[in-house]
Amino acid sequence: MEGLVGLPRFSLHACVRLAEYGGKMAVLWEQNMPYSGTGDRGGKKMIWCAVITLERRKNSGIWGNVEWFAHVLTVPKTFVFQKFLAATV
Repeated sequence: MEGLVGLPRFSLHACVRLAEYGGKMAVLWEQNMPYSGTGDRGGKKMIWCAVITLERRKNSGIWGNVEWFAHVLTVPKTFVFQKFLAATV
């Protein structure tokens, strides 16, 4: 996939999940927070989300355009992603 300007690179060990989001692709990943020594962040990780639109180009395959991405939640380091399911009503 080409494009994806601005999206950070994930480490090989990153937990990344993909989900359909209103015809777009939602990407969620976690990032461990560095230990600050004050006890307030030592056992936490940040959950990030990106929304990506996909476009098929004739000779260039599939391009992704990052609409936005941001840190959306801080959770205990013991948090584990579960499977995602997109429901349409």
